[in-house]
Amino acid sequence: MNTLGRLTVKLLLWRFSSLVVSFFCTVMIWNSRSLSIQVSMVPGTVVQEEVIYKEREDILGLFWFVSLVCHFIEGVGVFFGTSLKSVATHGFSIFCHLLGSFLLVLGIMDSWDYRYYIWNFALFSFVPALIELYCIITFIIFDYNLMKQIEIRV
Repeated sequence: MNTLGRLTVKLLLWRFSSLVVSFFCTVMIWNSRSLSIQVSMVPGTVVQEEVIYKEREDILGLFWFVSLVCHFIEGVGVFFGTSLKSVATHGFSIFCHLLGSFLLVLGIMDSWDYRYYIWNFALFSFVPALIELYCIITFIIFDYNLMKQIEIRV
């Protein structure tokens, strides 16, 4: 196995591990959502607090679901190997997921405001998923068509 092949295997292991850690941290956010929403609440009437709490929980739930979809997209990319040719994609994804996971755990432990998690999802889940989606689309358009042409010639 050549040096690039060994590097790719190591990066894939790191990438899969960082994706799993990031996924578990994202699931932890949902379990601790009530505390992070309550931190941002300003005392008011009970009815107003319930409505505001529900709105904020819905917003956090939407971003949480989008983050899970982003993790699924990256998981598909890792398992099908669509971004194997790009070492930079692996490195960027590993960096984003490990840093995002660290910040999520720190936010859970310190009871940060729920709005922080929205920024975390946007920066550390959505951006790597967009890059992986680009890799998947270019694989389908270019590499898959190339493989079909090779099969036809043989």
